[in-house]
Amino acid sequence: MKNGDDFVATNKQLADENKVLKDRLEKMEQMLSEKNAPDESQSVNYTDIRPDKHIVVYNLENHPLFLRTSNGRNYEFNKYGQFKRIIYSDLRELIENSRSFAESGRFYIADKDVVKMEGLEDAYSHLMSKDDIDNIFKFTDEKMIDKFTNTSQPQRDSIASILANKIYNGEKVDLNKVDLLSKAYGKDIKSLIKR
Repeated sequence: MKNGDDFVATNKQLADENKVLKDRLEKMEQMLSEKNAPDESQSVNYTDIRPDKHIVVYNLENHPLFLRTSNGRNYEFNKYGQFKRIIYSDLRELIENSRSFAESGRFYIADKDVVKMEGLEDAYSHLMSKDDIDNIFKFTDEKMIDKFTNTSQPQRDSIASILANKIYNGEKVDLNKVDLLSKAYGKDIKSLIKR
């Protein structure tokens, strides 16, 4: 009967170890879910963005861009990639006056809290940032085409114009990637070169 007693003892020992492991797993899962749960004390209160906070805004048009607040304050961007620090209260007016420009990425707000506060998250989920545009050839061909085709028409026009200018100015450009973008664009980007 010793084998039977050993079997019962081993079975009880395995059942006890199994229970301990289940308890530890349950505690670990609880800790993990608590860690991943949003901490309300750390969440950003978007209504607390100070009106005098300076927000970085980029011109993503390949030409000058002029924006104006309702009280007559002008913001002039002379070229692609130029940025200005605009106080939030003015930026809110610029967005209100030129919402389609904000949504299409003609100007790009480099502050996620402001983007969320102004209800631009959906539009920005499809837009390319200045860094994306500047480094478009560093993406894989598939990722490059995906980003290009899913962004706004004004951004596609700007990218095509930027690439045409680079070719015209003799800058090193991967013409194979330009051809891929041309197909996605529906026009030969090289045909846009200033003559």
